[in-house]
Amino acid sequence: VFIETRIPVTSPDMNIPALRSFEITAAGRYENFNPGGDKAVPKVSARWQPLDEQITIRGGYGQSFVAPTTYELYGGSAVNVPQVTVPLTSDPNSDQQAIQEYTANTSNPNLTPATADNWTVGVVLSPKFIKGLTVSFDYYHIKTKNDVYRLGPQTMLDDINANGSASAYAQYYTRVDGLPLTTAV
Repeated sequence: VFIETRIPVTSPDMNIPALRSFEITAAGRYENFNPGGDKAVPKVSARWQPLDEQITIRGGYGQSFVAPTTYELYGGSAVNVPQVTVPLTSDPNSDQQAIQEYTANTSNPNLTPATADNWTVGVVLSPKFIKGLTVSFDYYHIKTKNDVYRLGPQTMLDDINANGSASAYAQYYTRVDGLPLTTAV
């Protein structure tokens, strides 16, 4: 479900100084994914032309929602054999050797939707003395939560090599003999 409204606050016909045109847009969206979750997200923005069409200032706030895919929730494991590099000795500055390791990316039925807060502000310049020219300056700030991503195997292996069994990834590492990691690799 989606709803949007545009509210013109001032217009050129009103002849209000520094408020030639000012409008607010408000919108809302509700989505439901089964599986995946549901969310209602708002959006509000404003558009202001203080003098004429040559300068437009705009800004807005909105929220985003992305449900995890069925594959991310229930897709099973995907086995990969990426090439990674490991140090030849316990000294992290020693020479390194390229090897291939088995990795398994697994689904997670406990994933929650990714959400975001989005802020934007911008200025549009359309000078009358240069016909056809429009220049836009925009700033975006997006803060996300619950993103679904996969950390690269080299990043995890580097942390395991540096921290051994104290690594945050040690619980996911299994030695060739099937035993868990108990010391530095």
